[in-house]
Amino acid sequence: MARKTYQKLNKKIRIMEANWIKANRRFYALAKQCNLNREDIAATIAGNYKGRMHTNELTAEELTILNEALQKRAMSQADKDKDRWRKRLIAAVRKYCEKMGYQTDTKYVISVIERSGTNINKLPLDRLRSLYNAFVKRTKDLELIKDEISINEIWNYEIKHRLTIN
Repeated sequence: MARKTYQKLNKKIRIMEANWIKANRRFYALAKQCNLNREDIAATIAGNYKGRMHTNELTAEELTILNEALQKRAMSQADKDKDRWRKRLIAAVRKYCEKMGYQTDTKYVISVIERSGTNINKLPLDRLRSLYNAFVKRTKDLELIKDEISINEIWNYEIKHRLTIN
């Protein structure tokens, strides 16, 4: 009888340890997403739980509560990143439109971006980055081509001019 009770208790302890390990790993993953260093982590724990400075001193439930708070913070940081890349993309497309001689008002620029598939606000971060890089590359190519055309025009003019002089 005592042996079965011990086995049940041992199993519960293993489950609790596994839950704590998962919560602890999640905590440090979220801390990394939020760019928290050791001092910030210690301050976060001490601010919520007086007298405790490390995750080893917390239970799985307490870690879960901290994880929820860090998750909200990480999501707001991801939203800031998306907003920053959205603005960069709009600027890159506007510059491309200027080089091509098209309209540069914001509605037109956003409509050009939305031709890639969906609403600009629904584009994931990696898609925003790839579109931004594509438009920056296109703009650089246009500048390079215009420079080459102007050099070729000068070269052709010099050749024609020399031929007419001689």
